[in-house]
Amino acid sequence: MKKKIIVIDATGANTFGAKYNIKSLLIYFIKNYKNHKLIIYSSEPFLSEYDTNDIYIKNISALKNLYLRLVWTTILLPVFSFFNKAEVVYSPFDIGPFFSLGNKIVLGIKNPNYVLPQNLVTLRYPKIHKVVSYISSFSAKKYLYPSNYAFNYVGKFYPKNNLKGGFVHHGIDLSDWTIKYDFLSSHKYIFFCSVLYKFKNIEVLFKALKIINEKIEGKKLHLIICGKFVSEQYRKEINN
Repeated sequence: MKKKIIVIDATGANTFGAKYNIKSLLIYFIKNYKNHKLIIYSSEPFLSEYDTNDIYIKNISALKNLYLRLVWTTILLPVFSFFNKAEVVYSPFDIGPFFSLGNKIVLGIKNPNYVLPQNLVTLRYPKIHKVVSYISSFSAKKYLYPSNYAFNYVGKFYPKNNLKGGFVHHGIDLSDWTIKYDFLSSHKYIFFCSVLYKFKNIEVLFKALKIINEKIEGKKLHLIICGKFVSEQYRKEINN
């Protein structure tokens, strides 16, 4: 039986969260899709260990350049996918092919920058991002959001969202995580792990923790934050 081919454009995976998401998809594919072949394009070599007969990893370092990646994803990717006889093309980072040559295109929509207040925007060109993502949506058969809230709030800017849209929570596989050190404490903790963009608005978490602790008798909840600030200015704001 000839195996069906799925293409994933992971050239936009340049953060820990994005790479973890792609790796999780890949591991799920290995466990559950024995009758398919997978082609993954990336701009950083973080998937080479998974390169097998049924999983082809193509790293194109030149696509770290934003403008080259834009040309690749919107114009060249659908052409390469056609010649590779791909049945499905998945673009997980907001921007996808402008046209389809017979493949089914799935567009992942994760970045809310262009619908945020100006003081929370982190993209350099959010309006251009919005336009390109909007154009990409016309050739997509399906939109995937990371939450129901994103489906409703961000999705209202996309055509036929109620017909094309759906959401899949990212989540984590707890079997991937191990405790390397003994951490003995009588306190209860909330653990927050993320790249610290301003639009993630962790200030809300601080306010919520304060409200919760005011209602708790006895030992209070403690917050541990693990992540990297992408803006020195935002780090200073949080520290103040």
